[in-house]
Amino acid sequence: MTRFNAFVAASLALLASACAENQESLIVINAPAWGDGCTVGAGGGDVGLPFGVLDVAFDTRYLMPALLLNNTSVRGPNNAGIETNEVQLLDADVDLSSTNAPEFIDALRASDENLVSFNVPLATVSILPGETQGVLVEVISGSAAVALRDEMNSRGFDEDTRITLEATIVFHASRSGNTRGEVGGIEAREFRFPIQVCLGCLIDCSGCDEGECPPDYTSVAGGICGNAQDLPVFPAACEAPE
Repeated sequence: MTRFNAFVAASLALLASACAENQESLIVINAPAWGDGCTVGAGGGDVGLPFGVLDVAFDTRYLMPALLLNNTSVRGPNNAGIETNEVQLLDADVDLSSTNAPEFIDALRASDENLVSFNVPLATVSILPGETQGVLVEVISGSAAVALRDEMNSRGFDEDTRITLEATIVFHASRSGNTRGEVGGIEAREFRFPIQVCLGCLIDCSGCDEGECPPDYTSVAGGICGNAQDLPVFPAACEAPE
């Protein structure tokens, strides 16, 4: 091996090591179970959602909860008094795919590529070494939900039929005490989260008069974060289901 080739090999090995270290600096623990209201689970991520559910009959987006860990050790403050290994969230890349219903991804892509592959800006929250932070990420937009609803309607789907989409999310952050251009940038490992998509499966009218949905109701309550996801929704004029 020539001296130049040895230098290139060593440089590539160093780069690969740095990339791996960056991926281990910020870790997605799981998609935690929901807490009270529109909050990431207060249980510290002990219980994770095995999958999400989005009812596209109501044209709402899907927000995925994520619990992130700053997996670095305390190094102490730099000259500016900032903990060197503190990380600051930046954004997340989201890609949608499907193994059991790829034609729905094709339909979304034909409508707009940005419905299946996009970037989501995040609040620039700082996470100290060893600490966790819950975040919410829009992984299916309202526009994508409308397109999915139309596609499911065109195929004659009912509330008992579900398809599964997989959201692949990559979080980006920067190291607060050492960021110069690309230096100090952090890219977490991919996190994949399945979401079952249905058409009318989450509506629950058991709290309505005689357990029947009122005709032509226009607004619903329940779900999560104002979205028809993960928990039952019900007509706003009815009582909440027991």
